[in-house]
Amino acid sequence: MSRRVLYLQGASVLLNPTLDKSLVEAAYQDDAESARAEWGGEFRSDVTAYLTDDVIDRALCPGERSRTRLQDIRYVGFVDPAGGVAGGDAMTCAIAHQGERGRVFVDQLVAVDHPQGFDTEAAVERCAMALKSYGVTTAQADKYAGLWPAQSFQRHGISLVACELSKSEIYRETAPLFVSGLVSLIDDARLEVELRGLERTPKAGGRGDAIDHAPGRGSHDDRINAVAGALWMASRLPSPRAEFSASGVTHCLTNYDPLGSREDRIDRPVSIPEQERLLASVSGFRFRERE
Repeated sequence: MSRRVLYLQGASVLLNPTLDKSLVEAAYQDDAESARAEWGGEFRSDVTAYLTDDVIDRALCPGERSRTRLQDIRYVGFVDPAGGVAGGDAMTCAIAHQGERGRVFVDQLVAVDHPQGFDTEAAVERCAMALKSYGVTTAQADKYAGLWPAQSFQRHGISLVACELSKSEIYRETAPLFVSGLVSLIDDARLEVELRGLERTPKAGGRGDAIDHAPGRGSHDDRINAVAGALWMASRLPSPRAEFSASGVTHCLTNYDPLGSREDRIDRPVSIPEQERLLASVSGFRFRERE
């Protein structure tokens, strides 16, 4: 004889009016998808998108391929190492900073890959030069491949330390930044593809979500890993009072790649005037005076 089961489905604040509504509202602001299951009484599908398209669209900055270094701004860097295997992930490095009111900006994204693989030492050198050009001498990275990334970066003057968070935890920490409209990315088509391709899968027992790229050949998350790590680091910095340099000039830079040619590369931090001199040798950019 079959037994019929009656269950009651409803939002937590309806079933328990004594709940702190501000706590529930904050949960929705931080991560609406997870909050709908935890507080809204809604069943979860097996796989959902990490962020909705409209949230991602707000973070995009068409034409902003990189941002020049500003005075009196502290920059952070995050590295997603790779071993140079043919068809594998790229060696990626992202640099970011925090502006006024908690807004976080991606300033530079370096990704080294090749269909036939690449020289890991040369890739480390390239990433190290990008970090030092923004005054970053200590960066964080995931725990990929044990000690060799830290040892390789140390040879190029960068201290690389393992991040305290896992990849999924970094994505969970950065989701509220995206949802709140506090993220400014740079224009990188593959970064956008990787961001839109992230998926969240509920863990057993309601222990949060596992966030990762979709399984399958050709699916990568190297660029977004580095960017999310840098955004998380930048969000923990003190918010500066102004985003402008001491000279009162902000730079509008859309197509400059400081690592594009070897003669433009320098293996040390650069001052703002020296960086501007280097930029002036590259066609296709202009400075825009602050209004």
